[in-house]
Amino acid sequence: MMFGRRKFKHKQKLKKPPIFLRGWFLAFMVFGVVCLIGAYFLFMGYTKEFREMAKTYELDLIGKVERPSLILDRKFEEVGRIFVENRSEVSIELVPQKMIDALVSGEDSRFFTHDGVDYMGVLRAALGNLKSGNEDSGASTITMQLARNAFPLQKDTESNGGDKYDRKFLEIFLSYRIEQKFSKDQIMEFYLNRVPFGSGYYGVRSASLGYFGKEPKDLETWECASLVGCIKNPSVFSPLKNPKNNKKSRDNVLNRMLVEGFLTEEECDLYKQELVVTNPKPIERGTSYFYDRVTAFIQNNVPETEREGGGLKIFTTLDNKLQEGLEKNIQGQLYLVESREDYSHPKYEDYDPKKQKRTNYLQGAGLLYNHKTGAVLAYVGGRDFRHSQYDFIQAGQRPLGTAFLPVVYASALENGHSLSSPVIDEAMDNRMVMVSGQEGILAEWGEETLEPQYQGFIPARQALADSKIAATVRLGKKIGLEKVNEVAERWGFSMPKRQRDERVLVRGVIGSESASVLKVAQAYSAIGNNGMKPNELFWVNRIEDSQGNLLYQSEKAPKQTRVMKSEQAFLMHTALQDVWKRGNLEEEFSEKGDFDFKGGVKTGTTYNFSDHWCVGYNGDLSCAVWAGFFSNNKPIYSGAFAKETVLPVWKDLMASATQEIKAVEVKQPEHLIGVRVCSKSGRKCTHDCYEQRKDPISGKVNYYSTCVVEFFEKGKEPTTFCDVHGDFASEEVNVILNSVASAKELLYVLPIEPKSLVLNGTDPYGAEIPDFDPYQNRNTDSDILGSGIILDQMEELDKSATIYQPRPGRIYLDE
Repeated sequence: MMFGRRKFKHKQKLKKPPIFLRGWFLAFMVFGVVCLIGAYFLFMGYTKEFREMAKTYELDLIGKVERPSLILDRKFEEVGRIFVENRSEVSIELVPQKMIDALVSGEDSRFFTHDGVDYMGVLRAALGNLKSGNEDSGASTITMQLARNAFPLQKDTESNGGDKYDRKFLEIFLSYRIEQKFSKDQIMEFYLNRVPFGSGYYGVRSASLGYFGKEPKDLETWECASLVGCIKNPSVFSPLKNPKNNKKSRDNVLNRMLVEGFLTEEECDLYKQELVVTNPKPIERGTSYFYDRVTAFIQNNVPETEREGGGLKIFTTLDNKLQEGLEKNIQGQLYLVESREDYSHPKYEDYDPKKQKRTNYLQGAGLLYNHKTGAVLAYVGGRDFRHSQYDFIQAGQRPLGTAFLPVVYASALENGHSLSSPVIDEAMDNRMVMVSGQEGILAEWGEETLEPQYQGFIPARQALADSKIAATVRLGKKIGLEKVNEVAERWGFSMPKRQRDERVLVRGVIGSESASVLKVAQAYSAIGNNGMKPNELFWVNRIEDSQGNLLYQSEKAPKQTRVMKSEQAFLMHTALQDVWKRGNLEEEFSEKGDFDFKGGVKTGTTYNFSDHWCVGYNGDLSCAVWAGFFSNNKPIYSGAFAKETVLPVWKDLMASATQEIKAVEVKQPEHLIGVRVCSKSGRKCTHDCYEQRKDPISGKVNYYSTCVVEFFEKGKEPTTFCDVHGDFASEEVNVILNSVASAKELLYVLPIEPKSLVLNGTDPYGAEIPDFDPYQNRNTDSDILGSGIILDQMEELDKSATIYQPRPGRIYLDE
């Protein structure tokens, strides 16, 4: 039986469809799409409020940061700024590339590729927060930080009942808008001018100057990294407050720059070895007494709406060169005083504001202004504004000491005395004044020498020039203490009223009463300003807004008050010139150098050596400098004198001022005349007005003239001659002279009259015979005072009639 091959049909395997065509996958995809669509609509619905809110912000305001108001000196040089946030805008072109590299490395590495939100950064931050269990990681891009800094997003979301997540959504949608409107360079510039860097510095320029004293373009790479390291937490990473923390943050930024390819490993390692070294030169704002005055002035004279906008230009009267010189010299001079071995008070360098509420170290203040206009040129109200805002120029009240003496002599001029009037320079019982001990001799601290000498009768001019204490007290009592107080109050000083104990008033004559630096400077200015003093000082000329529109303009003609007659003011000026020409400051002014001083000056020291003054002026400027303590009445040091402490500061300031502003002389009024008087008697000088003076070294006796030229108001010059020297010294002669002078203030003597014609007999020379009769128009006794010869004429006739004889030869005597 034959069997044939059996054929089997193999069942073929069916190919499985791709996964994306499988039913379950398609179902999943459909479900996913539905979920995504649902999520999208849910998201859009949830975020609709934030998207709508993001549209309400005016993006054009994003570049408008607070603009500081500039304070300019009289030469239009910037001397300070007024602002809430210490900020100064800078163009992106002036920011170095290394700063931008450091910024994107440390804050937003995908800044130049994302559209405002870094999704990879968001995912990384979310995973990091899940892993750590906290929310320390963030994903804010530079654009998102800009949105947060430019607009009050947190405040706005909280006001609508939102939380931090709502604020984040608002930040994201606002960032989208910012990216659509502005270029990356614009966003970077906005950010760098807005972001806070700590220690009160906003924006990269302010931080660069505040931390390193450099413009941004001059920063080193590691300094750029230090600035970027501040951004995450400015209070923790400030180079000024926490240099160690800043170094850690800086090194992290440098590591990021390495990762991003901006640095090589060698560069990164090298930069991390650099220490964080700061050199603060911040943009100044109201951190001095002068700025404080300017700020207060603006608040009172510029509407709040104008102030809020910022960008003002305040043109002041200040001279920055003089201001800086005064600040430096006060600090330097007081440092020298505190460096003395015999200085026993607390020192400036040891002051700790955290432990001490009040400054107890040696203080100093100074003021320079134009007394014709009232414009302030230099203003230092205290030693350090950071330690104390107490302004000694405006509010300080300290005893004047011998700086008050000119008031006494001005009172003498008003009450019939002259600067040539003799005063008694002799020791005085201290009980007359009672400024210190109850017994003993009144100290002569005014001469500012440890070995004062009494000189007997001396002119009032010399007593003021040498700052004689006892002589001034006697003069003040002779004038009348009430009259002295009247003049002092007219000058602007507050004086004690009538007292049961007269010694209280006497103490006022030698400066026991207090005054501010401002009052003292104003009082002395009347001497250099023809008897007038400005009622107020000013320091702001004009103010303009950011568009150049005028907001304020000072008055051109300040109001002034007459303190004394112009003639008396000039007489006082000549007396205060004697202080430095031949008085107790002669030695200090003997080497003036380029100091073309044309004014007067007076130092002042209190009886207990605790307060020092130096006040003076020229034809335009007045200057006062003070040193002392806030409340301490102990000596600055044993035997401390103003010429050693504050005079050097005053001299340097006035010398600098005369270089900046041409020195002007004090003009002499027309109604003053110069008369030769005897310095011993105060009366008109004679040929006999000379005295002997023995040279202490050689023992040789020399003769010197006591005649000097003194100024008097016309009609008030002396009419009698010296009663100390020569024939006029006899009492009988002076009685006659004084009685005749009192009749008509002139002394006349009858001329010798001829008895007949000029020529008798023949005239061999052919001279003419006069045609008048010598006996006609003869004066009677009753007309003596009408046609006599003035003694001044006799003096001139004496000079013209002098017979000069040759010097006799040597005489030989026979033995």
